[in-house]
Amino acid sequence: MRLPASSHRLMLTGPQALLAVPAMLPGHVRLGSRITHRDLTPSDAGMYLISPIPPRLIESNLLVDLDRFGRFRSMCYHYTVPDIDTLEKHFHAELDAPKEFSRIYHISGFVKPQLPVITGEDTDRIQLLTWGLIPHWVKDEVTANKLRIRTLNARAETIHDKPTFRSLINSNRCLILSDGFFEWRHHQGRAYPYYIQLKDRQPFAFAGLWDNWSHPETGVELKTFTIITTWANPLLEQVHNRRKRMPVILHQADEKPWLRLKLDREAIDDLLVPYEAHRMEVHPVSRLITTKGTKTNVPDAIKAVDYPELPSLKP
Repeated sequence: MRLPASSHRLMLTGPQALLAVPAMLPGHVRLGSRITHRDLTPSDAGMYLISPIPPRLIESNLLVDLDRFGRFRSMCYHYTVPDIDTLEKHFHAELDAPKEFSRIYHISGFVKPQLPVITGEDTDRIQLLTWGLIPHWVKDEVTANKLRIRTLNARAETIHDKPTFRSLINSNRCLILSDGFFEWRHHQGRAYPYYIQLKDRQPFAFAGLWDNWSHPETGVELKTFTIITTWANPLLEQVHNRRKRMPVILHQADEKPWLRLKLDREAIDDLLVPYEAHRMEVHPVSRLITTKGTKTNVPDAIKAVDYPELPSLKP
């Protein structure tokens, strides 16, 4: 279901009666009495905001709350991070910040977190960058805040063409440090969260892009990043079974080449491919990470949970 770009809203009749407006008009969306969220596909979430949502949440950030309510989950918006000692040892780099950073069992991109990243600018340094890319050319804070929600991820297939990313892909590549991430499997109208990690349980790096934005009024600089996604491998196709996407995980041998400035388009594209399924493992977890009012950065966020109604994944 998509609206023409020029439309402000559309009325559908029958069992899926719905009023919807483009996402740039937050707070103007109304839900018909007979529609349910399962009637909508995750792709609608990128273009529309769907109600009902409590008014106090509309006053904050609609996309954050859609995520927390668990209604739309389209790409890589949640992941985990090892403790800083593990990161420094594995990536042979030092954290360029007070060592108060601790193990993260769950973080969502919608809360604008600062997370460990290595840029090509200084490959021996781990910096804390904010998730949600703001290009350096953005001229005002309002535009920056709108854009950063839409740039948590960047599609590998269009990264050379999109204005937000095309200048950065050749100069501002980075490693986003992690040891696992979450995706949602859909089955009979319900969504089930899964935790995905490497079989050897080692840290790894997502391929990413970064930029440095200066606030036009205060001059304060903010370094931000985006995670690049690609099509899913055979294992993740079964888990993320609607969008069939996954973040680009770089092999350890490809991490330094990814940071080098002199890579042509073909060399870049050769790295932006799915990680091998046989080197990964997944398990379902509780819905804790999208439970309203619950602390989600806890060990239980990645603990395996059995859902008897879920069919087994194919090997």
